[in-house]
Amino acid sequence: MVILCTDGLANVGLGAIDGNKIEDTNSFFTQTAQFAKDQGIAVSIVTIKGEGCKIEVLNKIVDETNGNVTRVNPEEIGKDFAAMLKDEVIAT
Repeated sequence: MVILCTDGLANVGLGAIDGNKIEDTNSFFTQTAQFAKDQGIAVSIVTIKGEGCKIEVLNKIVDETNGNVTRVNPEEIGKDFAAMLKDEVIAT
């Protein structure tokens, strides 16, 4: 599993959401999702509540790889991350 922690706005480089044509952005995330799926990698996303999150774009990878989306409260980020780390590992 890969866990991507983000403010939800890819604005520089590969997969940039701002400044690129939407077709280019969709293509990047579609290809990334397919690569992860082919490798058997689940991609989950952790993002900050209240930020300008483009989860509709990033969610393509999550959906395709059977990952999860978690939105954390910036005022309780330490507690939220601690709770995620306590999740029981059921397989490796």
